[in-house]
Amino acid sequence: MAYLGPAPANSIIATSDIEDGAVTSAKLGGNIVTPGTLDVNGQELILDANANTSITADTDDTIDIKVAGADDFQITANTMSVLSGSTLNIDSGATIANSGTATGFGGDLSFGGDTFGANKVIGSNDTYSLSLETDGNTALTIDTTGAITKPLQPSFLVNGTAATNATGDGTLATIAFSGSEVYDQNSDYDGTNTFTAPVTGKYLFTYDVYYSGILAGHTYGQMRVVSSNKTMYRYFRPQYLFDSSTQHTMSGAVVLDMDASDTCYLAIKISGSTLVIDLGSSSLFAGCLLH
Repeated sequence: MAYLGPAPANSIIATSDIEDGAVTSAKLGGNIVTPGTLDVNGQELILDANANTSITADTDDTIDIKVAGADDFQITANTMSVLSGSTLNIDSGATIANSGTATGFGGDLSFGGDTFGANKVIGSNDTYSLSLETDGNTALTIDTTGAITKPLQPSFLVNGTAATNATGDGTLATIAFSGSEVYDQNSDYDGTNTFTAPVTGKYLFTYDVYYSGILAGHTYGQMRVVSSNKTMYRYFRPQYLFDSSTQHTMSGAVVLDMDASDTCYLAIKISGSTLVIDLGSSSLFAGCLLH
């Protein structure tokens, strides 16, 4: 429809005969409803009055979001990026649902709440204490004094058994510690004589072995801490080390470098006599992961 003189208010004049580029600006007083696709053809779509907040797709398959004159966000296929200098803020009460994997954190990762993944929790489990959970179990706790406890840290202490003995003919005998287990935090001791490292690390082992029946006629002794990577030896000569008593105790400690699945146990060798040396039930064997 054509009009002679000014067009009535809110009217639309047909533009089928207007050449491309002939309209350089336009002002609209109401909503736009398009009968088909609205194609901005890569041009910047201005969103605010001072023209410094916009959405642009001037690069193929890339959307740039600018706020207050700065490029804050960029969206490409399957990826949304928070650009350098910008911050992704999660308000209180909001929830981040994640069924995938969060990767690529190059700096510090801060949390305003507790949960940061399924079965992985940082939070308070007591007044002003802090705990770290893995797979639903408390792995580390910092209490109000700053003391750190790790209840899943590999550590054990076991008692000896009166059944263990070694002959004085130089035969190497594995010392049995099948008595009561005082504790075995990660179930790494087999209940008989051997500890198996669950992870690679440095392990501290200590022992206190009670002997009965050692005589001056026993000329040579050797205590061994036997592991997969290294065997530590401690030598002694009964005729010089001991007095007239036939009952003695030997203690020691070693730090061993162990790989996951490496083993460690105690063994003893006595020479110079055919008499049997008893290793009493009051003996102790202990170990723990240092780091």
